[in-house]
Amino acid sequence: MKNKTRLTLLLMLAVALLLGVLAAVPFVASADGEVTLTVYIVDESGNQIANYGEITPAGVVENASTVSYSAVPGTTITLTMVPNGNYTFVAWTDDPIYGDNLGNGDLSVTLASNTTRYAVFEPTEYRIYYVGAKNETTPPDAVKVHYGTDLEFHPEYLKTMSLKSTRKYGEEVTVSPVTAKTDGGDLTHTFDGWKAYTATGVEIELENNDTIKAETNCDVYLVPQWTPIRVDVTRIDLIGTPEDVQETALGSNTAQFNYGATVSGEDFDNQDYDGYDFTGSSSIVVDLDTTTNIVYCYYTPHLFEITFYVNAPDDKEITTPEKLTVFYRGTTPSITPLQCKGYRFCGYVDAVGDLCFNADGTPTDKIATWTALSNITLYAQWEKLSPANTPAWTIDYANEALKDIVPGDYQITCGEDVQTVTVSEGETLSIVSFLGKTIQVVRLGVDGETADSVPQTIAFSDRPSAVEFKCTLKTETKRTRELLVEVPGGTEGLYEVAYTTPDQDIPENWTTDLLLKDLKPGVTYTIYLRVRATDAAPHGVTAEPQTFEFSHLVDLKPLFIILVCLLALQLLALAFLLIGRRRAGLNAVAAPLAALLAVKLIPAGLFPWIIILTVAVVALQVVLVVLALQSSIVWKKRPGGKKNSEEKVDRLSDTAEFTLFGEKRTETDQPAQKDDKEDENN
Repeated sequence: MKNKTRLTLLLMLAVALLLGVLAAVPFVASADGEVTLTVYIVDESGNQIANYGEITPAGVVENASTVSYSAVPGTTITLTMVPNGNYTFVAWTDDPIYGDNLGNGDLSVTLASNTTRYAVFEPTEYRIYYVGAKNETTPPDAVKVHYGTDLEFHPEYLKTMSLKSTRKYGEEVTVSPVTAKTDGGDLTHTFDGWKAYTATGVEIELENNDTIKAETNCDVYLVPQWTPIRVDVTRIDLIGTPEDVQETALGSNTAQFNYGATVSGEDFDNQDYDGYDFTGSSSIVVDLDTTTNIVYCYYTPHLFEITFYVNAPDDKEITTPEKLTVFYRGTTPSITPLQCKGYRFCGYVDAVGDLCFNADGTPTDKIATWTALSNITLYAQWEKLSPANTPAWTIDYANEALKDIVPGDYQITCGEDVQTVTVSEGETLSIVSFLGKTIQVVRLGVDGETADSVPQTIAFSDRPSAVEFKCTLKTETKRTRELLVEVPGGTEGLYEVAYTTPDQDIPENWTTDLLLKDLKPGVTYTIYLRVRATDAAPHGVTAEPQTFEFSHLVDLKPLFIILVCLLALQLLALAFLLIGRRRAGLNAVAAPLAALLAVKLIPAGLFPWIIILTVAVVALQVVLVVLALQSSIVWKKRPGGKKNSEEKVDRLSDTAEFTLFGEKRTETDQPAQKDDKEDENN
């Protein structure tokens, strides 16, 4: 039994050794050889792809669709995948269809035997955009600049197409042609193919203008290329402005323009019209209806200038008219006729002598409607006139005026002073400023009728010198007051006098009667005298005036009665002074006032008997005042240093004993009397 067991163990050991040897044979045999790592670049369907990017195993960059790497067993190789924009890397796997996902990062493989791995990619997706298609996303601005015509005219030209899908790298896409029509189905543009652009505006090359190449890997913006339908547009040229247009057209023409284009008159061939200036036009957007494709151009008449040359005769100064502006085929306005002393204006002529403006300033038929095509200069024409009649004036020295003057305008020259006067029918001119001088008179001509007259010289006599005179009172009664003016050595009738009163400024009542009558009392007269004018000389210089004043005359009876009453009052005052103290004191104050009033009313020097009566009143008043001053009633001081006039009135008695020059002494009053004497001595 033991032997059997031992035999079995030995047999098992031998088998184990044999298996170990068999297992070690291949290892030992390849210990000095290499194994291979094979990598296939495929898409999700297992198809090998190229142009995917780069793969970097063991530091070597490769870009083939199959990559192999050999190394001794035990070597670890790291695989790095860097895709380009054509494909997106998905993952590593050991089988493209059923294998496990080994991640999409770097892959590390330790070699023990030959190994296979797969790098799975998917193509990059991109979108195709049709610029201008209905409901399409707004294209980038960089793409819009490549659109051949305005988007607003073709917003729905792709409404019958549904091409708006996602495409992948490696796939060719052929794009169908499109049409652009109106809502009514009218063709507006001819399709000329497509152009493709990236989002940044870089052009993508197409095959045959309609096929997107397989190697495209970014969004594609397809821009249709159009040739707009050509449509007739009519241009009509009008006179005037849009607000004021004449019915007559200057002309018209027709040209073809692209449908949808904005067209104005400037887009046509330039059209010029003599005498007219182009000022602007309307504009339209060209549509398919030729009846509405009309552009209006506006022309205004050109403005021309007429320059006037006054052609002044005898180098006279004539104001040059301003330039006149006239529109082509417009009405030429009238002008103001020129005026020149001694000449008649005959109108304006042009360079060839044709009359253009009449003498009254109205245009002739030659330029009444302006049709000239250039500016012109016109020349004034003049006709010399006959001189006016020489003036013949009469000198009126008495009234110091010129008379018998023919009405008209005159120029009077006196030394360096030149003045122009207009004289009406029957009017005269003062010669006061011309006395003693010589003047020159010219009768001015009437415009268009006569020239100035021949100058006439007129000499004027100067005023005679002033003379001395005196005034003598001739008569002064209650009804008559006369004043005689005398000129020593003078001759009667050679002089004349006048006078003014305080309410007059200048004498106006000159007379040759040197006896002034009917003068009024109490009025101050200023007497003037001058030499009387003759036919050969004017009035003389007024002599230094003399002033004369007549006294005021009053009714003497009331004055006489007043003086008599005043005299009676004075006599009564004297009696009261002798018998009464109070009345005498009051009268000493009142009586002088009455005397002054009497003196004021006396017409001095005319009535002596009234003066005598007045002097008597005043003399008696003086007596009264002297007596009052000597009386102790008014001026005598009483004991205590007070005057009698300062005592109270009720202490004075009409029944007290009275002395004219002092009061009666009594024994009880002796001390006081002594004091009074001392005072008097003092």
